[in-house]
Amino acid sequence: MHIIAIEYEPSTKRGGQERSYFDILTRLKAQGHTITLAYVLEGNLVAQYQALGITTVQIPCINIFNKGQAKAWIDFIKSFRRIKNVKGATIYINQIMDLPLAAALKKFKGAKKIVCHLRLPPLSGDLSRKTNQLGLFLPLVNAFIVANQNMFDAHTHSGIPADKTHIIPNGFTFDTLYPQKQIDTSNLKLAYIGRLEDGKGVKELIKAMPLIKAYFKQVYLSIAGAPMNPNQALYLSQCKQLIQELDLNETISFVGHQAEPLTFLKDFDITIFPSTINESFGRVLVESLMAGVPVISRFIGAAQEIINGQLNQDLFETNQQLLTCIKHVVANQYKVSDKIDYQKQRYAVTHVIDQISNLIIQ
Repeated sequence: MHIIAIEYEPSTKRGGQERSYFDILTRLKAQGHTITLAYVLEGNLVAQYQALGITTVQIPCINIFNKGQAKAWIDFIKSFRRIKNVKGATIYINQIMDLPLAAALKKFKGAKKIVCHLRLPPLSGDLSRKTNQLGLFLPLVNAFIVANQNMFDAHTHSGIPADKTHIIPNGFTFDTLYPQKQIDTSNLKLAYIGRLEDGKGVKELIKAMPLIKAYFKQVYLSIAGAPMNPNQALYLSQCKQLIQELDLNETISFVGHQAEPLTFLKDFDITIFPSTINESFGRVLVESLMAGVPVISRFIGAAQEIINGQLNQDLFETNQQLLTCIKHVVANQYKVSDKIDYQKQRYAVTHVIDQISNLIIQ
């Protein structure tokens, strides 16, 4: 089967969405499928795709954002023309925003089907009632994939057809597992890794640090992530200003993008997942445990299911509950190995890949 993947920027800097896409595409390639990856910006994963035998083609765009500009239409037509061997292929996209180009390829070049992986929370409103590019092309999608029941409910409520939507969790290899280490409370090291933007809870975590610092005198928070656009750069600036206002310059540091999450996280005591939005999954909830590091998450979305968590132990809703969770972890009552055993049963990549492969070739 020829599978055509479409991605704006294949880069680890964009977070777990792209890493999951990479895992799936490279394993589909290993199963014997032919893969073509079309991308707009050349991220750091492109060379890795090429090294594994995946054909890559750079295109100008995926959507027509400014319909009043001739250049926007010309770029879209160029993208359409550059993607070859479409007839009979399956187009597998990693977010619904990539649907316009996928729909054009199916309708006018004879692609067999479109499979859309819904990696992000749903857009506002009822998509099935919209008359924009996404709403109009929605019926051309043959199958949607969501990571859990939480996202199934959210997306079908927003207009995604329930009868086309399949629950397939994110997959992990669990090949590399680091042992859990003893926590030194005299030098407690906390970590955040992810995008720097509204909804990820970084500001909220910064605001919680004075309470945590009042209990653990020597506590440090490292924030890993790099801004990818002006809005994220502004958010980073606001976070730094907040740190200054709370006199936390000696407590919190920004360490930039970390391309290898496990290698980065393994040296910390606890990972905090403070997101305030209904996350579709939260890859770091698994990666932290693979690094041997307990993870504490805001009680939101599917976090409870992913880490088999309990409120006031590894799930929190308030800053006081976050401190309670940290106390629970440092008291050595948190067993990473138990959490990993639970996740292996649910998120082993071999099982996930088989489900996606079956959906693509049906």
